[in-house]
Amino acid sequence: GELGILEVAAVTKIGAFLDNGVPKQVLLPFKEQIVKPEVGDEVLVWLYTDKSGRQAATMRVYRHLDHKSPYKEDDRVTGFVYEVNPDMGVFVAVDNRYYGMVPIRETFRNYAYGDEIEARVARVREDGKLDLLIRDKLYRTVEEDADVILYELKRNNGYLPYGDRADAGFIEETYAMSK
Repeated sequence: GELGILEVAAVTKIGAFLDNGVPKQVLLPFKEQIVKPEVGDEVLVWLYTDKSGRQAATMRVYRHLDHKSPYKEDDRVTGFVYEVNPDMGVFVAVDNRYYGMVPIRETFRNYAYGDEIEARVARVREDGKLDLLIRDKLYRTVEEDADVILYELKRNNGYLPYGDRADAGFIEETYAMSK
C-alpha cells in the first residue's frame, strides 16, 4: 500500500524483480509495467499483496497518488515522470506522492518515464490535483531567454540563421523556448 522508487535488480521471464532492501525482492509483473525496465533503472511503483499473498509492485500509480498536496500556486516542486501522453501532457508524481501534470503545450522538450523534473505550481484544481509549468512566469524568464539569445549571437559573430520561417519545433528543442 505504499508508493516508492525502487531499483530493478533483475529482469526474468515472469517480470522484473525490484530491490526493496530485504533479501526477497519484489516482483513487478509484465502486465503491471508501463515501460520495459532494465537492470539498474529506477521505477516508481505502488506495492501491494498479490492473490497468493506475496508482495508485488505496479507501475500503474495514477490511482494511488494523493490529490491533496500541501502546495499552493507558484510553489516550486520536483517530481518523477510516470507517464507521457502526447495528446494531454506529462504526468508527474510530485514528491513521489502527489498528482501533477504539465500540459503538452507547456513542454519544450521530450520527456520520458523516469525523468525528474522541477516545475512551478500553476494552479491547484478543485479536486486537489496540481497543474504544473516547467518554465517560470514570463516576466522572470524574459531575461534568461535574452541571455541565451545574446550568447548565441556572440558565439556566431552577431548572426543567427533564423527568421520568421524558422521551424518552431527546432527552436523549442534547441533553446527550450517558444518561437
